[in-house]
Amino acid sequence: MPSHYSNAEESESLVDRNQLNEAEDSCMGRFFSPRVVLGLFTLVNFITYYDRGVMSSSLSSIRSDSSIAGDGGTISDTKGGFIVSAFMIGFMLTCPLFAALGGTFTAKRIIIAGLLVWAGACVMSGFSHGYAMLLIARMFVGVGEAAFAGYAVTIIDNIAPKESRTRWIGTFYSMIPVGTAIGMAGGGVISTDGGVGSIAGWRVAFFTEVVAAAPIILMVGLLPNKYNPVKIEKREDTPAAPQQHDDAGYIGIIPASKALITNIRFVLVVFGYGMYVFVTGAIAVWAISMLTEGPLNLSTVPASLLMGGATAITGVFGSIAGGLFVDRMGGSQGLHGTMKCQLFSVGMMVISVPCGLVALTADSLWLFVIFFVISVFSLFAVTAPVNASILTVVPTNLRTYAISYSVFAIHLMGDFPSPTVAGSLSDKFSHGCPNYNSNVTCTSVPDENCRWVPPKDHEVGSCVNIYQLRNALAIVYCFLLFAIPAWLVVYVLVRREYRQTLSAATLGGGEGEGDYGYNNCVLLSAIRHPCMARGVCPG
Repeated sequence: MPSHYSNAEESESLVDRNQLNEAEDSCMGRFFSPRVVLGLFTLVNFITYYDRGVMSSSLSSIRSDSSIAGDGGTISDTKGGFIVSAFMIGFMLTCPLFAALGGTFTAKRIIIAGLLVWAGACVMSGFSHGYAMLLIARMFVGVGEAAFAGYAVTIIDNIAPKESRTRWIGTFYSMIPVGTAIGMAGGGVISTDGGVGSIAGWRVAFFTEVVAAAPIILMVGLLPNKYNPVKIEKREDTPAAPQQHDDAGYIGIIPASKALITNIRFVLVVFGYGMYVFVTGAIAVWAISMLTEGPLNLSTVPASLLMGGATAITGVFGSIAGGLFVDRMGGSQGLHGTMKCQLFSVGMMVISVPCGLVALTADSLWLFVIFFVISVFSLFAVTAPVNASILTVVPTNLRTYAISYSVFAIHLMGDFPSPTVAGSLSDKFSHGCPNYNSNVTCTSVPDENCRWVPPKDHEVGSCVNIYQLRNALAIVYCFLLFAIPAWLVVYVLVRREYRQTLSAATLGGGEGEGDYGYNNCVLLSAIRHPCMARGVCPG
């Protein structure tokens, strides 16, 4: 009897808790409309990329800080680039693992835990003394951000109106350039002039971003559980990849990994995206140093404001414009939408590469600004179409994994190695200039194009070659060319399947009335609604 009553009481308690949770979700759900959720996740994306911008603009100060570099001078460009790459190690290695946890924990719990780790690691970055401690701190910043990255865009794709899907994704990703740019500008100013007493400015920059993030993290904690991707029903306008089941339930990490690795279109879309991130990662880290140490010879604050302003304006307009353009062309869903996304992305790369090379080799500031703006606008215009393609070429139950694995892959190929590669190339183009340890010896040989970078607070001076970073970034920029054939192959594969689908719908009338009706539904959907071209018919 006691056992019977105990079980009954436990069941009643469980029902009460479930009813209470449903009531809380209902109350919160009235406030957290889809647009509010989009805005909240966009803010989180902004603050995480703001941190990346702060890291980039503070890198020069960090490299010369005696508490990090030691008493021997400055950290080399290679080791400086690896500080940024350490973030990517934590970020890309844990993204797939967080996706696998989606069957055990709600998305909100995973995101909140990640953001708390992120905030703690940013504080640790500000307190770091020694190169190794800073590397560890930045690695855990990446771990925290990874918990958010895989789930946010999947939730946004689930709740976005189908006619605005690409634009919503573009709005979310527009914070990549905006956050990075404002972080570059704010971090550059704070790291140069924002020191508090004996605390270096770059440390203050890390502390202040955590204070700004606190209310945003609190708001995420109030999200109702109904936005968990596993609980959201499959969208009718999002077809499955061909020859795969479109079950909206949870799938384990091993079968999910196998399905994604063998999906050639997913692999090629992500490969092209990786080349894009390879270039943008190197530019984000080294562009300010190139402007201050290169032929244009700007000071840190104007260089940070220029890069921040140009990247923010072109980035936000480019990201949203790309999504809006594709939506106006008919949307990004289905085979037909994926084809349009590939052609649009290829066209943007054809514009971006030559303009970027002209900007990097320009000796005039205005020439640099004009061509850099055109190049960056074209780059960011592909962000929404590429991510929409990643979500479209896989089944619904693999979308969180697809985003997480794409994050892993693009950072493994992209901004994990690119800052270090660019730094290493820069060191090779230095032609011995760093061997000079004073202003007199640095400028004594004009033919070597050496320039002395004067010391600032907590820093020491250094000798650089004015063309070393420019030449390194010009080589890195050419990696965008690898994206073009990858996306063209995806276009050809999807176009072939699209034609086969239409042909089968036209000719395969079937033996019975049901088959005839089904095939006509497929044909009508493919013509009127390309997003339904895979044969997903209502009713």
